[in-house]
Amino acid sequence: MRIPARMLAGVALLLVSLPAVAVSRDRDYRDRERAAAYRTGYDDGYRAGLHHGQYDSRMHMRYDLRGRDYFREDGRFLNQFRYRGDFKKGFREGYRRGYREGYDRFAFPRRWRR
Repeated sequence: MRIPARMLAGVALLLVSLPAVAVSRDRDYRDRERAAAYRTGYDDGYRAGLHHGQYDSRMHMRYDLRGRDYFREDGRFLNQFRYRGDFKKGFREGYRRGYREGYDRFAFPRRWRR
């Protein structure tokens, strides 16, 4: 029983292309997982920043973005994510935005600020 050359070439091409498909799917999964870690960090940071910005504004404290939880993002990190760096980046960006919005929402006129 003789196997035609075309069939051998087709099988060889299939065997060579399967790892490439698996790698591309793995890369897509990794990108989605990184995006999920960033988004979760951003949402957590935004809520924390909004709360602290509102508190600082109501207490007539100066605008201090780097206080309190800005550097404590690791405490909120969930172990379900492998990408801690993306979570931290998202947390800090969300914290900055939330703090600014919270502080400005309850801000008094500039002449009343300390």
